[in-house]
Amino acid sequence: MLGRLARYLRAAGYDTELAAGGAPDRDLVRQAAEEGRYFLTCDRLILEHRAGNGLVCFLPHGHLDKLARQVGERFGIDWLARAFTRCLMDNTPLVPTQSHHHPDLPPDLAGRDIMRCPACQRVYWDGSHSRRMRARLEEWQRSLGP
Repeated sequence: MLGRLARYLRAAGYDTELAAGGAPDRDLVRQAAEEGRYFLTCDRLILEHRAGNGLVCFLPHGHLDKLARQVGERFGIDWLARAFTRCLMDNTPLVPTQSHHHPDLPPDLAGRDIMRCPACQRVYWDGSHSRRMRARLEEWQRSLGP
């Protein structure tokens, strides 16, 4: 339900796990507690778990911008401070790399900052997709005010 929000939280540099589908609610709440995480959900039934007191943050279904504003306000998210330091797919912290280590990349990336995920080997650079994501992160940061 919150996959896009999770992806943007990762883009902002926040350690964000996405729950595996089909896992029982009690197991998910227990995992969040054990890992010292908040549990963001659109599922009202999870609010009924006593173990979730203080952990569970209910987010009503809504547009991504509205969800981001609610999470940003509730948790004091800084959408830009650590932007693009985690893999969007598996949450692993990214490491700097050189374009010559990736000969399959377009030659126009030579000399540009490139990041690599050491877990999945995905490569990231400042392209049009990341610029669009950054623009959205900047918009969310502005919406939080000074």
